[in-house]
Amino acid sequence: SNGNFSFILNAETDLVAQAPAVKEYQRNRMLPNENTEVSEKEQENTSGICLLTGEKGPIARLHTATPILGAKSNAKFVGFQKTSGYDSYGKEQAYNAPVSQKAAAAYTKALNYLIKSDKNHFSLGKDTVIFWAEKEDKEYNFESIFSVYFSAGAQPDDPDKCVKEVKNLFAAIYTGKLERIDSNFYVLCLSPNAARISVRFWETGKVNDFAERIRQYFVDFDIVRVPDDPEYLNLYKILSATAFEHKMENVAPNLIGSVVQSILKGTPYPVSLLQQCIRRIRAEQKVTRERAAILKAYINRYNKFHGINEEVTVALDRNCKNKGYLVGRLFAVLEKVQQDTHPGLNATITDRYYGAASTNPVTVFPQLLKLNQHHLSNYGKEKQGLKTVREKELGEIINALDAFPAHLTLEEQAQFAIGYYHEKQSFFEKNNKSEGEIHE
Repeated sequence: SNGNFSFILNAETDLVAQAPAVKEYQRNRMLPNENTEVSEKEQENTSGICLLTGEKGPIARLHTATPILGAKSNAKFVGFQKTSGYDSYGKEQAYNAPVSQKAAAAYTKALNYLIKSDKNHFSLGKDTVIFWAEKEDKEYNFESIFSVYFSAGAQPDDPDKCVKEVKNLFAAIYTGKLERIDSNFYVLCLSPNAARISVRFWETGKVNDFAERIRQYFVDFDIVRVPDDPEYLNLYKILSATAFEHKMENVAPNLIGSVVQSILKGTPYPVSLLQQCIRRIRAEQKVTRERAAILKAYINRYNKFHGINEEVTVALDRNCKNKGYLVGRLFAVLEKVQQDTHPGLNATITDRYYGAASTNPVTVFPQLLKLNQHHLSNYGKEKQGLKTVREKELGEIINALDAFPAHLTLEEQAQFAIGYYHEKQSFFEKNNKSEGEIHE
């Protein structure tokens, strides 16, 4: 009951169903005949050269549905409206993109398997990323841990899995383990598009190449952090930092696919990533670790590909002379003086002046410096040492500035945010060191 049987002839090596004559007979049965109600034009179109295999054979009129997250249940990888304006040369439906019935059955079966397999796909926003290796490697199974680098967060059974796998990746590259893996790796990004599925991107290459680019991605987004924060940032946290309420559904259209493609190809990050990040900072007046990391990664990758010999460091760079960076540092010190002398404030100068300070510094900094003189006078006797430290920091930054710039470009606004973040993190480190805590 419910069993499937096959047969083999004595002295033969293949099943009966695998015999060439049987397969040819079955193919002929699948072709329309005089009893099938199809037009003469359709009968002519049923046989042709397959775009995938290059072989001549019966062409699939309709392809099997391969639905992904967000798509309709009947969404197809290849599909045409029967009477749409996309038809050409009088062809209809999938005959416009001729794929043999054998190839169509093979790719849809494989694609549906990968979509259902938790080990071969992950979702980012509305996009579905599918990946697989050509060969399995027992020494380092890159396919099994690929999604960890881009996943939404910690695994319930192993909250430190992402950090451990990134460290293992770095170790595998440094020891040459990945160079010994002779296997191609494939990454396919799909997006829902009504009754069809659109290809966001398709990348192929060696396992070692992808591993090195992912390693560089983690290096790009490495920035100073508080001790309790995770050591590495996954892509989910990075992209959600550019969206309203930190929700992936609010991430700008096409940004997800563009960023993933930049990581896998090792190319500059899209300028829309920079724009969205700065837009969220100005809207919320808040420079988080993720946002500072985005700006650092974008600038460094851009400079590298355009031959600019400047690099944003992981932590505070007192030798950086970029005017945006210096003004951002100055803004952070002014805010810190205000917080030192007026603890418990509901709103600081950042809440009121960040937007103007990061775009048109000359319009607000003279006023902020006058206000700062008032704040400095409020340091009590017991905080004179702290006052001296703040005044020294202010003097160092102001001396490095020739004048306050009238306008900051988009890249200089990014430098402003990084300088502001770096300076604030330096205050945190100093406070912890004064309390006797040990840091890396």
